[in-house]
Formats: sequence, C-alpha cells, structure tokens
Amino acid sequence: LYADPADCSMYYECVLGHPVYHRPCAPGGLVFDPATQRCLWPHEVSGTCGVPSGAQGPSGPQGLPGPEVVNVLSTDYYNYYDEVAQSICTAATDTPSFVFAIRRDCRSNGDGLTCNDMCASRKEAMRAIVNGQGSTSECIDAVHVLKNRPALAPNPDVQTDAGIVGLGTYRYHQRGCTWRANHCGPNYCCCRLR
Repeated sequence: LYADPADCSMYYECVLGHPVYHRPCAPGGLVFDPATQRCLWPHEVSGTCGVPSGAQGPSGPQGLPGPEVVNVLSTDYYNYYDEVAQSICTAATDTPSFVFAIRRDCRSNGDGLTCNDMCASRKEAMRAIVNGQGSTSECIDAVHVLKNRPALAPNPDVQTDAGIVGLGTYRYHQRGCTWRANHCGPNYCCCRLR
C-alpha cells in the first residue's frame, strides 16, 4: 500500500509489485497514513496529510474523534453508496449471474424509467462490461440507500461510536422493480444479467 501523492484520502494497493487498485479511505475525512498503512483521522497522521502538530480533531465520547456530517456531494461518499447498493444487489440473487446496482433518478423530472425499464435498457452496457456474456437482463430488486447519515469513526481497537445510528438502507424486493417512474422510492435498481 502506498499513498496517492495527489489525494490524501486515496491510496494504491499493489499486486505483484504493480499498483492495481486505487482505493478511497472511508468517507468522512479520513486520510491514508503511510506509516501504519491504514486510514486514520488527519490529527492522527504526521506528514503532509496530517493536521499540524497541536491541532485538535473533532471531539466525541471520551475526547475521541466523533461522527461528523459528511458532504454528500463528495465523490468518495457517493462511491460508497454505490458499493453498499452493489453488495445488497449481489446478495439478492439466487442464481449464478452478473449483478449490477444502477443508480435511479427518482426526481419528478427524472428519466421516466422504472427499475424494470432501467435494467432492460442497460442490457448492452452491462454485456459490454462482461465481454458480451449474458443474454437476459432483468430487475431482481431495488434499494434505497439513505443519505445524509453521519460517517462513524474508524474503530480498530475501541468501539468509539457504539450505539450511534449510521448508514441505513431499505430493500424493496421485487415490488421495487415496478416502482412508479419519477417518484422517489428506490435510488438503485438491482439488475441481473445471465
């Protein structure tokens, strides 16, 4: 692992000595610490990504860093939402298949698609990702990942944020596939390609 010199919240993971994965730290202001090879609060890190000596981080229980409200426009946070939705969608299938969590625009002036429509209309894009495999595209579930939730503190040794409600989701199952277009409900469609 080594730090991204251009972005303290990112790091590279190497495979056989070559940088393969460009990964973000968890959302909420964490930065990569090359000394420990972990993502930590800036006040816990020395060097260019750390807070100057003597500065205090946000206080929480027992003076430890507490949860902070995250800028939901942050790319890292949105990617985290995508990963959560992808995990739920993958767990929803009971058949060997490729699974994709596709963002759904539920605004009143949105794209006018139900999740059934979304999965059908994105079939070729999904097939391109998996080198032309699969011939059937279908919606298997839909998910709403709640936004504007606090990012909890990292807890490698102590559960500093025990009891604090963090990320939440709602799973619609099959009825989410036909949820009315341009009406908020699911913000991710679970599409299966087989």
